[in-house]
Amino acid sequence: MSSPKGKCQRCSASFEDESTDAYSCHHGCTFCGECRNGDLNGICPNCGGELTLRDKTRSEIPFKSGRACGLSGASSLEHDG
Repeated sequence: MSSPKGKCQRCSASFEDESTDAYSCHHGCTFCGECRNGDLNGICPNCGGELTLRDKTRSEIPFKSGRACGLSGASSLEHDG
């Protein structure tokens, strides 16, 4: 499987803009929503596989300040009672 691409393989739209959804087949071919829903009809032109919404990788998820989920554990929480 190839690594996810940073732009649409058909129209070169960048996925750095959060409003642009990325769709991939199981081989990692990557297309924007406009291309996927347009002429491609949800089918990868390279392998014939379904183009599904690509999950964001850790590097694509913006950092939010504050406590990271799951790192401190439940034992650090104060409980009433």
